[in-house]
Amino acid sequence: MISSKYGGYFPYPEFRPFQEQMLDKVQETVLKGNHTVLMIDAPTGSGKTSVIAPILANKGDKKFVVAVRTNSQIEIYLEEINKICNETSKKPTIAYIVGKEKICKLSSNSAMCNVLVENTKKFIEYKINKLQRENYDASSDESVIEVLEHEFDEKNPISFEHFINEQTIFFDEKIKIFEQKNKEMMICPYYLFSKIGYFDINLNKVKFLNSTKIETKAQKILYRPILPDQAKKINNDLLCFYELMAIAAKKSDIVVLMHSHIVNESIRNATYTKIGIKQEEAILLIDEAHNIGEETEQKNSEKLDVNLINEAIKQIEKLNLFSWDEIPGKDESRLIEYLIENFGVNWITTAKIERISHIGTISISTENNSLSLRLNNEKTRVNLTIDDGRTDELPVKKEHGKLNVYNSSENNSSEVCNKELAYNILLKLKNILENLQKLGVNEGRFDSDLLINSVFGNIDQIAINDVISKRLSFSNQKSYDNVDFDSENELNKVFQFLSVVNYHNNNANTPYILLKGLDADEPAKKKFFLEIKNIDPSPQLSKIADSHYATIMMSGTFSPIDFYELYYFGKNGRAEKCSLPNSFPGQNRLIIGVNNVDTISSNRDDQSAIQNYKKCINSFTTDIPGNLAIFCTSDMKKRYSKYCLEIARKNNKEFFEQRDDIPVEEIFERFKNAKKKNNGGVLLALIGGKLSEGKDYNGDSLKAAMVMGLPLGPPDYLQKSKNEHYKKRYGEEKGDFIAYRLPAMNKALQALGRVIRARDETGILVLADSRFTKHEKNSVWQYLPSWAKDEMIICNSLQIRDKIKNWIENIKQKETQKEMDDRIVSNRSFLTNTDLKGKERKTDVPPTGGSSGSLISHKVDKRYLFCPKCKSMMLRNKCRKCGYEY
Repeated sequence: MISSKYGGYFPYPEFRPFQEQMLDKVQETVLKGNHTVLMIDAPTGSGKTSVIAPILANKGDKKFVVAVRTNSQIEIYLEEINKICNETSKKPTIAYIVGKEKICKLSSNSAMCNVLVENTKKFIEYKINKLQRENYDASSDESVIEVLEHEFDEKNPISFEHFINEQTIFFDEKIKIFEQKNKEMMICPYYLFSKIGYFDINLNKVKFLNSTKIETKAQKILYRPILPDQAKKINNDLLCFYELMAIAAKKSDIVVLMHSHIVNESIRNATYTKIGIKQEEAILLIDEAHNIGEETEQKNSEKLDVNLINEAIKQIEKLNLFSWDEIPGKDESRLIEYLIENFGVNWITTAKIERISHIGTISISTENNSLSLRLNNEKTRVNLTIDDGRTDELPVKKEHGKLNVYNSSENNSSEVCNKELAYNILLKLKNILENLQKLGVNEGRFDSDLLINSVFGNIDQIAINDVISKRLSFSNQKSYDNVDFDSENELNKVFQFLSVVNYHNNNANTPYILLKGLDADEPAKKKFFLEIKNIDPSPQLSKIADSHYATIMMSGTFSPIDFYELYYFGKNGRAEKCSLPNSFPGQNRLIIGVNNVDTISSNRDDQSAIQNYKKCINSFTTDIPGNLAIFCTSDMKKRYSKYCLEIARKNNKEFFEQRDDIPVEEIFERFKNAKKKNNGGVLLALIGGKLSEGKDYNGDSLKAAMVMGLPLGPPDYLQKSKNEHYKKRYGEEKGDFIAYRLPAMNKALQALGRVIRARDETGILVLADSRFTKHEKNSVWQYLPSWAKDEMIICNSLQIRDKIKNWIENIKQKETQKEMDDRIVSNRSFLTNTDLKGKERKTDVPPTGGSSGSLISHKVDKRYLFCPKCKSMMLRNKCRKCGYEY
């Protein structure tokens, strides 16, 4: 055990090749701080996860944040912490935050979860009012517990109606209205038992604290964290697992977040506020950092369609207190609720409401009480007068033929103007999208000048800036207690879209383009959308690095690292860099580059090119035993799917194809298990998808992978815009590579990286495109990692079969020789009644007869050296000649 290094946090007896060099560099970065950035390019098997050891040892009072791409990567860090706890004297703690829909038992989407949370808060307020208490804790409410025992299904929310008790001791008109109005309101018992409500006298409203139960559970889970995919199955404490992990995150040594939590500034600020982190006092480790550029672009782009606009319009329409024209009528309940809430006139529920039209007055009265609402002559104000002498003045706005009455809050006048302006803007946007749909225009660029002029034409610039910069002060921003890191309300989304478009339109050289497109999920309906697309992550990633104490970015395919630095930070010299060689033995892998095939559009339909690819598929599938994967673009998958199926069946291999109607996890598990059946399986999957990146095909789960083609982005307007932007910024050669070929090369390397996951594994890697083999203008050969260039065997589609056969035969001979050597040593050890270290051990007594039972019996090694059937040499547990297995 190397206990003296990294404060005793390194849990292994020895370092892997080059691992210590990497960990020392991380330690230097953490000690230096001062917004230092370290980029690590370390191939699979380098032991990258152990960088947490020097960070934990040197972080001091700083918070340690890890950002990962997928939920499955969280498990890697949980295992590493478990290893530290078991193998060292250190006991670091870890927590994670993932999307609510991944861990919530009651809902499959964040929007529904937010509704349930808000409803549950209303229920807690109701209980405080009904019971006339200063605070309320559901875990001590026997009536609630009794209802849940009889009515609650753990996979569904529960209706408020189940909790209504008509024989209440404290009669209150406000409570009565709440009960009548919210009978069908659904609440979340998990959130209910996670919070305590209390009435804050100073703020005159109910606030929420964590319950004692969830605080206690959070402390325990720090030392025994549950995996995200297990949360729904084993969370039986009737506590909100999302809130539980957020509480744990505040107390843990390490917090694991998703990439999506950090790349967008507003989401990052909300996330960090939720879990109590200050960016300038946080060390950020970004794993799988080769993906962070595209993730940043995606999360800083905004999309707009008619459905989103319609939902935003509904939100706008609900912002007024009530409509003057609907009293008496359908808005009576809204008026009554407002008056009880703000003035405590509980008698109003039994009052008579009538309109005195000739003087523009609404009169509300009982035998003993009265109040009136009088509309002024200009129809801009309503004066409220209550018989106890209290008065108020409410602003009125005529909107679409109706007089709408608003709250008399401090900033109400500007809010009313904003609301009307926002409503008109939404209608204009809706009209633009509906016209696009009617015209059936092609996908591509949309003129930002045209959009801004159509939406904001004839509107004062100050008013525009007011609406956009504030994103509407009345847009019901969620509190951080109920922040949803993956979504915002619809009104905010629309005006965030306009905010980015407006900024882009007024500032030259911004890394955004405005696109129009057709919804790929529903092409038949021709649902058009507008998207303001970010095409350069460097401004956002630079801001992340400049705001954190230190940032470490690591990947197994960060090559060439200088180009990634340009892509991420817009300049060289911003980051320190650490590149490690491939530590896996080169003799354990065969890497082939096929030089007479490519996926250049002009060649795809050429018959000779098609036949060459079929030869590659045939040789690859026929001559390699075990599980194989072919990764390609959707176009290539469509072209060769039928042929791949045909060849797989011919070779008695099970065929798996990535499809939208089958969950990725199901395909992955079935494919891994295929190695036990017949001759294994053939997987045809999308390159750059979930099956080609991030999945751990450990052991014999994947013996070979072929990348068919260089997976360049489609030559659409988006890609052309990116090419133009990066060429202008970095020059012709560098710009073209960063924008176009770097992402494609990385996808290929990630796909090949699925094959060999440990030092003792063997595998075959095939790059079936001439651009991986030639040093010319449009190729990527010169940018490949040195180990790939040095080891690559270049051949054509006819020669690939011989290369594969020869390598497999060579590996078999080595394995056979190793088996023989191991068995000789093992048998000698047994016959001398000692183990390999020379220590005596007990063995079974060998039979003395000459029957078949006379084979030496051994508790440790029962393997045969020669086949009992045909006497040929056994290869591990299987005869190479007759196939006998023991």
